[in-house]
Amino acid sequence: MKGLRLLLIATALLTPICNAGAERKLSGATTLSSRDRVSVVIDREKAPDGTYVVLKITVPTEVKIDAFMLPEPPRIVLDLAGASVKRSGAFAAPLNGVVKQVRLGAHPDKLRVVVDLAKGEAPKYEWKSGKRQVILRMLEAPAAPLPPAVQQPEKKPEAPPAPPAVPAVAPKLPSGPAQGDAATLGDAEPPGLAKAPVVSEPSKAQGAQLDSESLKAAAAAPQTAQEAKAPASDAPGTLGAAAASAKLPDQGSRLPEANGLKIVGYRFEHSEQHKAPTLKITLNSGGATAQMSKVDATTYKIVVPKSSLANEDLVLPQFPPADFAGFIMVMSEEVNGAVEVTISVEEGLSLTTMVRGDEIWVLPPAA
Repeated sequence: MKGLRLLLIATALLTPICNAGAERKLSGATTLSSRDRVSVVIDREKAPDGTYVVLKITVPTEVKIDAFMLPEPPRIVLDLAGASVKRSGAFAAPLNGVVKQVRLGAHPDKLRVVVDLAKGEAPKYEWKSGKRQVILRMLEAPAAPLPPAVQQPEKKPEAPPAPPAVPAVAPKLPSGPAQGDAATLGDAEPPGLAKAPVVSEPSKAQGAQLDSESLKAAAAAPQTAQEAKAPASDAPGTLGAAAASAKLPDQGSRLPEANGLKIVGYRFEHSEQHKAPTLKITLNSGGATAQMSKVDATTYKIVVPKSSLANEDLVLPQFPPADFAGFIMVMSEEVNGAVEVTISVEEGLSLTTMVRGDEIWVLPPAA
């Protein structure tokens, strides 16, 4: 019995050590650092040419950025002139194929970000800078090449079958007199048919008289055919009167936006009803839906479908007040017609979400 008790105690002591050594895998946006109003978020992105590991660095002021590679061992360096942190630090990245850890270096005139690579070779990378933000994209795995297309032999069109031969039959001529007999061909009349009356052609004088009378009649007519206003529906190939009078829409006028739901701001408040710190995401109208998922132990993601950000400043990290326990940072971005809100929390904090009018509340579940 005593031996069993000692075995249970030893197992309990070893379990936390084993769990601490387990590496987390990169499965979504994860916050590596959020201090001194500088945030570092790592994420994975799929593109047509392969899978990328994306590093997003956000600072509170506009900066001048320089990026370069250092060898032995290879590492990517970003210098952000105009930004700073109080002290240097290193932050391990979740398991991925490119980034091992990210180091923030404190310098008097700049912030240096060093990306230590997981392999001994430099990946294909690119970077772009925005308003107070740097995005570094590093190729993790190229896309698999497409299999070569198998060329099918070209089929020649088959000739249509020849029609069956029809034997030539000489036409039977009626028996009768020879073709040159004028009495039977030209002058003979078939029996039983009435003889058509013979109409004599008018003389030239009569024709001239008829033409002058026709001109007089046309001149005396009240309106010509071109002046006659026949209904447009009677004229083939034209629009009817109703269609001609209908007003076409103004091509220069802008159609209303199909997606008018916008996120206009964030508020950090202590809810009196739930007695807990609450993040309130404010929208310009009600009727929103929110889908929240847990990325890892310190990151949650909320997707607001069919929405956008009201202004570009909302992509910058939002930091709660010092007495707002549990929450570290909130950051938003527009993705495929929706807004994704990434929330960094202290490890062990659970969150739930609810829609209240034109607000989305994010808070710990009720005890």
